[in-house]
Amino acid sequence: MAQIIKRGDDRFLVKVFLGRDARGKRLYHCKTITGTKKDADKYARGKEHARDTGTLLKPLNLTLNDLLDQWLKRKRGLRESTKIHYDNLMRLYVRPHLGDMKLTALMPLDFEDLYIKLEKQGLSGRTIRHAHARLKTAFNQALKWGLLGHSPIAQATAPQIVKHEMDYPSRKRRNAFSPPAVRTRGACCSGSRCSRVCDRKSIAA
Repeated sequence: MAQIIKRGDDRFLVKVFLGRDARGKRLYHCKTITGTKKDADKYARGKEHARDTGTLLKPLNLTLNDLLDQWLKRKRGLRESTKIHYDNLMRLYVRPHLGDMKLTALMPLDFEDLYIKLEKQGLSGRTIRHAHARLKTAFNQALKWGLLGHSPIAQATAPQIVKHEMDYPSRKRRNAFSPPAVRTRGACCSGSRCSRVCDRKSIAA
């Protein structure tokens, strides 16, 4: 049942209980209504209905740590080893930097600054992109839960994965650094079987 507290002439404070956060703290939706007691009652009933149907946004004091706790707790269909990996990924690289920030205070630049910091610490682009993907999943879940009206990580850009490919020299470059005998055998033979045949012919000669 919502609380309706009179604050003055034609002013009422409406408090709608929403539940508890990850730490057990009570959460309320609070709004001061200017009008009659009937107007305040109507507003309270509307918000209680929105709460019960899951369409009411929760208070804006939840932190990223709160979201990650709830997301990992309710993440189903994963192997235990995978869930532990996700937990370690967040615990080592995300929570120490952004965990205490309120969800509504987070901006795309906060995540990009974090990725730059992790790169400077020597973390690979692949691992950073993995953390980025898990954060996107957590924020998408927050949208479904009605914790946020938008995802602050949606516009953040994760670093690209740098592929270190071997520089294989061309045949011309290989021949330039190979002894004449090797170049001759390589020109007529391609494969170990053919090489053994050529060697036998050379011995027979």
